[in-house]
Amino acid sequence: MSVGVGIVGMGVISHYYLKAFESQDKCKLVAVCDKDPGRLQAYKEFSDIRTYTNYKSLLDDPAVEAVIINLPNNLHFKACMDSLKAGKHVCCEKPLTLDLPEAEQLRAEARRLNLTLLTAFHRRYNNHLIAALERNVFDSAVHVRARYHERIEDHAGRDTWYLDAASCGGGCIADNGPNVFDTLHVALGSLRVESVSVRRGETGIDMGAEISLSTRRGLPVTVELSWDYDGGEQKDLVITYSDGSTSTVDLLQGSVGFKTSLYHEYEGVLRDLARSIHGIPEDGSIGVDAVRLVRDCYELAGKGV
Repeated sequence: MSVGVGIVGMGVISHYYLKAFESQDKCKLVAVCDKDPGRLQAYKEFSDIRTYTNYKSLLDDPAVEAVIINLPNNLHFKACMDSLKAGKHVCCEKPLTLDLPEAEQLRAEARRLNLTLLTAFHRRYNNHLIAALERNVFDSAVHVRARYHERIEDHAGRDTWYLDAASCGGGCIADNGPNVFDTLHVALGSLRVESVSVRRGETGIDMGAEISLSTRRGLPVTVELSWDYDGGEQKDLVITYSDGSTSTVDLLQGSVGFKTSLYHEYEGVLRDLARSIHGIPEDGSIGVDAVRLVRDCYELAGKGV
């Protein structure tokens, strides 16, 4: 049976969720919410999709079993907590929160209520990453470099909150960092931050960063982030072996057009949401771990979130 899902926040990422709903049958869109009525107009003609301008009203809808939180980053904690307290399963866009204690509070509440708390780390569902894991390309690595470059204005569109440090939680480390950290966690296991070099823009937010991390077995890992990349989009993992040879996992291989890899990845998010709801609930731990790494990055860079 399909899970009835409501989306809170119809910003830029909602497009990928909407396409994913069309491509799978595990989750069914039953409600949408945005404070801007103009973003809801397209759904008025659908009798089976209800529209709301206040998410508290959406949470009162009995057809909504799970809620996708697609709001500015600084609003995630309250919306997630309200949703859990309303008895709804939650899928939250990354980062789960901007504050580690708040992330831990959400995890504790999800566990107490036995509800799913899934952070939508879409890269873990990337076909090329999954294929690389099946080929064991990371097993004998001596170094892994993750490159995550884009121009934020190309992605954000009308969602200008990305470039507001208070709403975003910082810059590229706060927003792109969680996706990269989770991708590496899937491939390599738990990570710790060793050092951070940050390049800030005119407004003071981090527009670029190089982060050194290590795994539990001591494997060195480097993350490159940028929000002012002139080459369109680069998202890949470069694995180096002891003989000097390398292997590259291009997460965008075969994707034509900016951000088109997200289509199949968000199908994976919805499948995993349904799996968690019908099976053993994801308790939020993967989101908490990414929040920890972002916090550690900013602390080492001398700027708390």
